[in-house]
Amino acid sequence: MFLDKKIYKSISYIFISRVVDVLLSFITLAIVARGLSIEEMGVFQQYQIFIIIIGFFYFNGLGGGVAQSVARGFLGTFFVARKLSFQLSLIASFIALALFYFYDDYIYIVISLLFPFAYGLNLWAKYYEGLNNIKLVAIGSNVISFLLLSLISLLYYLDIMEIGLLVASYLLSKALVNLYFYFHIKKITKIEVEKSSIKYGIKISFLAYYNVVANNIDKFIIMAFLEPIDLAIYVMADKFPEASKSIIQGISVPLMSQFSKLDGLSKSLRNKIQVLDIILIILILLGTILLPFLIDFAFGKKYIDS
Repeated sequence: MFLDKKIYKSISYIFISRVVDVLLSFITLAIVARGLSIEEMGVFQQYQIFIIIIGFFYFNGLGGGVAQSVARGFLGTFFVARKLSFQLSLIASFIALALFYFYDDYIYIVISLLFPFAYGLNLWAKYYEGLNNIKLVAIGSNVISFLLLSLISLLYYLDIMEIGLLVASYLLSKALVNLYFYFHIKKITKIEVEKSSIKYGIKISFLAYYNVVANNIDKFIIMAFLEPIDLAIYVMADKFPEASKSIIQGISVPLMSQFSKLDGLSKSLRNKIQVLDIILIILILLGTILLPFLIDFAFGKKYIDS
């Protein structure tokens, strides 16, 4: 019963955090949409998709293995996985650097420099999930969203909404929080490493990348065959379903690290999760009804007309 209450509390933290993240990202996107033309927004999204493509090289599947391994007491798995993730993310940096020489586009230099720090050091969240400190994970996620909103707001205020600076802001907001936790989490001298979790994480990374490609194949096709303006319109329309999916997926976060301790979910915990599901359904319905107004208010009439 105590474990049920603890898990539900963790789920509530993540649920609230994801809702806050969605609200902050909506405001951020609205500012970006107001500061860029539709065509510029499409170009900006092309760089975002490029980052998704090279995202394979930090092997995000390592996170699942780290969370469960840390939950079993193998804290050293985190430090080994973090080092490996950062080293592998350097491959993505070299790819971006090669594209800089090929296209002579300084934005690829920005991606090359910041990508390892924005993605190669992000396993801290899985470390704390394994320790069941979901509250800190939730706060960290909100801090990233708030930092991004602050940076974008500053660019908008200074009237320097350049695509390169926007890409840098998105990566820098993640990198700063990752670096904080890199120095905050103290290195353990005597560590036990669960090597099977590292191997498991590497295998899952390949499978997870198929999922990433499947979820973004529509954007890849639009980017390859249509104009940036078409990509911008599609991405903006897709933001609301993506936000809903993010909140739903968040419910599973506290459960992942606890699977090794749970035989199953109690009836009480299932009922409480269903209450959160009902709240989410109500929010989705309200968002759907208000969608045209929200797009017009936040992004401007140009997207409604398009």
